[in-house]
Amino acid sequence: MGCSFSSEKGDIFLRQGAASMHMVVFLPGLRLPSQTFDFHSTFAELVPKDILDQLSFLRARVMRLGVALEDKITTVSKLRSQWKSFTQHGKKKVSDLQQALEDYLLMMINLVNEDVQPAQTVPFVWKNQEDAQLETSISEFYYEVASVLHAMAMCSLFQANLLLTYNGQETSGLEDRRKQAIDVFLKVSGVLECAVKNILPRLSKEGRSKIPADLKEGVLHALLMQSLGQSVEIQLGLAIENVKATLAVKRRLACEQVKCFLEAFGDIQALGVGGIWGEKHLLFISWKLAEAKVLSTQ
Repeated sequence: MGCSFSSEKGDIFLRQGAASMHMVVFLPGLRLPSQTFDFHSTFAELVPKDILDQLSFLRARVMRLGVALEDKITTVSKLRSQWKSFTQHGKKKVSDLQQALEDYLLMMINLVNEDVQPAQTVPFVWKNQEDAQLETSISEFYYEVASVLHAMAMCSLFQANLLLTYNGQETSGLEDRRKQAIDVFLKVSGVLECAVKNILPRLSKEGRSKIPADLKEGVLHALLMQSLGQSVEIQLGLAIENVKATLAVKRRLACEQVKCFLEAFGDIQALGVGGIWGEKHLLFISWKLAEAKVLSTQ
């Protein structure tokens, strides 16, 4: 199926494999603002006070909700017995943070579009929950926007993971959750495409040299292609389970899945991201690529 000739036997094999397949989603640590930002002194007499008040409130809200979610994830990681409860109730925490990020992003974009020059240079400081001691501070609006877009994408990937996390006996609503996950993955790809094509190129040369590894163009593009690949993976699984789906459709999806994961693999490998996080991401993409190739050759 997919990039090579298929057989009836192979189609049966794929149908059986899809029924038992347990979807997982790889995502790097959530990036959060680690220090408050003084909008009032930075944009003194340049922006109305009510707008500055709203910006300060929204950024503080992102920090507060992000820390609450981070603490909850840490607790659940240590006490796996709470994971089922978190999958049921954790969606609201993620959704609240996602909404706060979107509200803050809208205000930031309005500020950027007005091309307001700050009265003084103050850095935007962010950290990754995987390494809270390592902070990155850059005094550029587009770094702040890129960081917000990254956080939005990670929240969406987390939502997809919650949608696709289920036990082997759980069947009710499974198809609906998988379809919802497709929409979430496509949203992630759109957010990351915006960051790669429209935001990162606007950073200064110095700013681009300072951005952390998880904001590098290659990493963001790899996550973009990973999200597209996993959306196609679900579509292929649904097509395999649908007796009305034609073999041509299954072939196209299988081939597209390989292309997505192959491109993601190339991005990560070319960038050479080190450390445990980089190695885990490369292993995850390698695994998904190997699975996709097996499906495409049946």
